[in-house]
Amino acid sequence: FGEPSYMMARPLQEPSDRLYKSWEELQGLAGQLLVLGERATTVCDRQRPLRRWTQENYACRRSIVDLQSQVQRLQRWASMDEIGVDIDSRPILAQHRAAVYALLNTSALSVATSATFAVASIFELCRSLAKRLEILRWHLTYFLLQLVLQDAKIHYHEYCCTSGEVLASVAGSLQTNATLVEVGVETGSTSAELFELLPQSVRLVGVDPFVYDVPEDDLSTWEKDQRKMLSMRYDADWLEGIAKAAEAIYANANAADRAGTAGAAGASMPRGQLWKMTSLEAAKRFSNSDHSDLPADLVFIDSDHSEAAVSKDIAAWLRVLSRGRGRRILSGHDFTLMFPGVLTTVLRLSADLRTASVQGLRGTGKLHVAANAVWWFELETDH
Repeated sequence: FGEPSYMMARPLQEPSDRLYKSWEELQGLAGQLLVLGERATTVCDRQRPLRRWTQENYACRRSIVDLQSQVQRLQRWASMDEIGVDIDSRPILAQHRAAVYALLNTSALSVATSATFAVASIFELCRSLAKRLEILRWHLTYFLLQLVLQDAKIHYHEYCCTSGEVLASVAGSLQTNATLVEVGVETGSTSAELFELLPQSVRLVGVDPFVYDVPEDDLSTWEKDQRKMLSMRYDADWLEGIAKAAEAIYANANAADRAGTAGAAGASMPRGQLWKMTSLEAAKRFSNSDHSDLPADLVFIDSDHSEAAVSKDIAAWLRVLSRGRGRRILSGHDFTLMFPGVLTTVLRLSADLRTASVQGLRGTGKLHVAANAVWWFELETDH
């Protein structure tokens, strides 16, 4: 949403323009509120003991009045009816306008008795509005996708905002000692977030060879062009550098885990393992009988995005997930028009799951999505 692939696609151009205007209005109003909050910080000396309004200088009182006026403008935006927007998208915008209105009504600005409290409440409101903007942006993205993928069963969740934050929310329904697999670690930023957000009893296996070896013959023309545009990410020096960064993240997580579980029973397995190998090699290793004590409960695929690679990855990790009993989650990244290989393969799996089990796993075919282009399927083993 807001990117060329959405704004220039012929069936999406008109609805995308209209929806982007609504989103841009909210972004502009929220941005101006942040600017006014910074101005109030400058003119109101917040280091002094708390003072009532009548004791503040004129510039400070004026800045607080400006903040209150901007909040009123946001309230008017949140109260507007949708005009010139197609009927299908009106409930989405109405939902988010209501959410913004609720945020404004719960802001402490109206009851603040000092400039210190007033400015603090504005910054907290700005953080909440930034999150709401991101949730709305992705909701509109998937709405536009649904316009061109009318047979797809897409269900949007308001999990926000990074991949790690979304996955932590998704994994919350799994057992407390679940094992997550991140296929495609790259810089390790998502792994770091998962170590921070998930309970210590949850184990994480990161998989990344830190090389890219998909033959050009397996790539479409679009994928070849895209690889040229993103050539830096395939540079050997860059990959060597991010490999070291990822190793440090896993080493630090295990060191913290050992410190926190010293003397505890059942603490022999490291909390994090970084396997420097390809996706298919790691899936085979999971399936090996020597690793029967390491079942996978959730797999997050974020490696090579070509259709050939994604198809092989999904097939391999479905076999891994089918081991054992109970609930499983297959997930991944970049379900957008920017990556047609991901889009096509995930939709094919969704259609297959609607009619039959796939590699011993049952599901409804409902495709769950959230912020940052994260997708997932909720599955059950047949046995």
